[in-house]
Amino acid sequence: MTAATLTSAPLLKIRTVTAGITLRRGENIETWRAALEGAATFCAAASHRLTEAGFKVQTTRISTNPFEEYVDAADAPAALDTFRAIDAELCRLGVGLFAAGPATSAAGIAMAPDIVCLGPRISVSAALSDPLDSESAAAIAGAILRISKETAGGEGNFQFCASLNVPPGIPFFPAAYHAGPPSFAIGCETSALLAHALPLAGIPLG
Repeated sequence: MTAATLTSAPLLKIRTVTAGITLRRGENIETWRAALEGAATFCAAASHRLTEAGFKVQTTRISTNPFEEYVDAADAPAALDTFRAIDAELCRLGVGLFAAGPATSAAGIAMAPDIVCLGPRISVSAALSDPLDSESAAAIAGAILRISKETAGGEGNFQFCASLNVPPGIPFFPAAYHAGPPSFAIGCETSALLAHALPLAGIPLG
């Protein structure tokens, strides 16, 4: 263990190790199982290595490409059946958090609350490409309102958000999504480290 690790580990926490994978239209859970298993195995191994190095790992997660690339939002019943199958696989693998990427169409936004209502594991977002697009903004607001009414205490909105100019590859949910070859990202929680460092730099807190 390095001196830097010894100094940082008590203060710097690993909020998430997030593995990104690509799922494709026309395939099914049987085809996707290997990718999901590989991502889960990687996250577990990464978490173990980081823990051995003295870091506290709070969560491990999987994110995918935007879900409308691998399910048909226009056929909501079939799409939701697919997400039920994914959810069952996540449960089998012990994966607690999964981001299905952003909805990019009106049908996708309309289906987002139904995905969230399947359970606590699957997150989804809605990409707003233009902040002046009032029609899309209203649809996203409607989805947020539905989730607030259809999940206990409205807490399903921890699994949904509107996103703007969010690139692929970020580790933070619910806005996270993936593009390209398999990848991973580490999200750090640095508030304690910052609170420790600022006074050392002569910057008072409060």
